[in-house]
Amino acid sequence: MLALVSLRTTAAFLPSSVTTCRQITNTRAISTILRGSSSSSSKPTTANIPGIGRDREISSLTVPQLKTLLRENGLQVSGNKPELVSRLSTLAQQSKQAKLSEMSSVAVKMKEKKTQLPNQGNPPPSLKKQVAVEVESRKASRNANANANANANRVNGFSEIGVPPKLVARLDAMGIFDPTPIQKEAIPTAIKGRDVMGLAQTGTGKTLAFGLPLVAQMMEGNINNGYKGNTRSKAVRGLVLAPTRELANQIAVQLGTLTQNTPIKTFVVVGGQSINTQSNKLKEGTDLLVATPGRLIDLVDRGALTLSDATFLVLDEADLMLDMGFLPSLKKIANMLPKKRQTMLFSATMAKSMNVVASSYLQNPVRVEVARAGKTADKITQEVHFIDRGDKTRKLLDMLGHPDHKEDRAIVFGRTKHGMEKLSKKLLAAGIKAGSIHGKFKIR
Repeated sequence: MLALVSLRTTAAFLPSSVTTCRQITNTRAISTILRGSSSSSSKPTTANIPGIGRDREISSLTVPQLKTLLRENGLQVSGNKPELVSRLSTLAQQSKQAKLSEMSSVAVKMKEKKTQLPNQGNPPPSLKKQVAVEVESRKASRNANANANANANRVNGFSEIGVPPKLVARLDAMGIFDPTPIQKEAIPTAIKGRDVMGLAQTGTGKTLAFGLPLVAQMMEGNINNGYKGNTRSKAVRGLVLAPTRELANQIAVQLGTLTQNTPIKTFVVVGGQSINTQSNKLKEGTDLLVATPGRLIDLVDRGALTLSDATFLVLDEADLMLDMGFLPSLKKIANMLPKKRQTMLFSATMAKSMNVVASSYLQNPVRVEVARAGKTADKITQEVHFIDRGDKTRKLLDMLGHPDHKEDRAIVFGRTKHGMEKLSKKLLAAGIKAGSIHGKFKIR
């Protein structure tokens, strides 16, 4: 039987090995040692020479193989086979003893190290550090308790403008205590069922300004009529129109939060989603429907819903809907609604065309205006930086990478499609998630 030697392992452990694998045999590639007799054999073996193999008798090797191994380790290769076997056996024993000695030495050192530094892997914090952690923990606990007590004893400002206790409790749970100016002006009037025309900047709390009166009146009607959520098939009780799907989704989320744990059902229909799925969900009817004008008309034309039962209508961001060309759609929707209803219209500006919408939708409305039309939103800070053209990208990267803005989102406007593509690649290269939208942008 041919014994195969692993050259790679032999080279790793024997002092002066060389690449002589092919010299051992001309008929077979050498890769490992074939295991032979039991380790309890009294004959010398190659088990103690790394790379030769375990439990293989040295005497079974051929003379050329014995000479090759001796030559690799700088030993004499002359003599007959018994002499060669004896020399190799001595080498094996020496190798074994050296390896055992090395392992013993390492074990002793590790034990001494562990005895001297028992917690080196995870050293305990110093007393100063432990005290600091405990102080911070107690401080955080006191602050949390103080905030909880303050909120528990805090008078919610919405109760003072006519919002029902159940909704006030819901606002408490949401962490909303103080109404914004548009909410203070609009809610007391709207909650009485009057039509409202509200003018306010974007981001001033208009959703709650119409959402709270809408939900409050629905809840009151439910109590008076014993309503348990059984809406007529395909019917809608309250309709909220928004110009974009993003805004519609935001409104639906906030209204859904207000109506949580109540029989009032909230649903949203926008473009970009399966119209068949939306049709199926509307079969049982819904209390509050948030929609974009185009998708709403598509669903009405399909017979998926009816607006004849809608007693509440809200037009949010009405000026934007006009800018986007939704005036014909709004007129068509107005003709589908019952004449007796409450309508609330909210806009950031009051263009001349808004009078056309107001006269079509509103009846003797109360006008509420809390900010000058066209004024920059209070939450927006405007800054002007005078810099060279070549420094604009660097300045933008500095601003986006600033620690105060790392979690912020941004929109950057540019002059050309090519410029926006180039800028987005630079932002991505700097580790900032970015994308470009322009005339050649393709929706995937």
